[in-house]
Amino acid sequence: IFSPEQTAQMNLFPLFSDILSEYQSKEFGYSMVLTADLRKIVTKFARIWQKNGDFFLAPGVHPSYEIGFDLISEYIDSHYFEELTVEKLAAMCNMSHSTFSMNFYRRYNMTCKEYITATRINAAENMLLFSSHDISFIAREVGYTDCSYFIRCYKKLKGVTPKQARKLQLGR
Repeated sequence: IFSPEQTAQMNLFPLFSDILSEYQSKEFGYSMVLTADLRKIVTKFARIWQKNGDFFLAPGVHPSYEIGFDLISEYIDSHYFEELTVEKLAAMCNMSHSTFSMNFYRRYNMTCKEYITATRINAAENMLLFSSHDISFIAREVGYTDCSYFIRCYKKLKGVTPKQARKLQLGR
């Protein structure tokens, strides 16, 4: 897919090495580091494709929205613990709620609310597995004011409750 010159220019070996090291050590926050490194790799690919005119747009998403959605996903990933609403995020993109929601779904194949929930639950999973904080503290840290709602969301996404996830991890 890439020429030897393009491959050398991307300098991917250090990123792949970091990914492997993080995955093997599984220290606190490793999934966030993996996500960041994988995004760097995908960004390098996308930039080369764009320079070559081979940039693949998400089906049905208007090209003028592409950069906005990249920035919004980065914003969500770094502000998931704050109160985030679809209305606020749509306004940040200068879009109506309906245009934003429709194009977000086309781009990510999930609603914005589902994306926020998945981001929060993944962060909570790291805290559950690699800290001794209680579940209510973790719920607050990832943006939930209602602990029982957090538990329901966690179970819906992960198939087990946060307490069960922690017990499973300790049993290994």
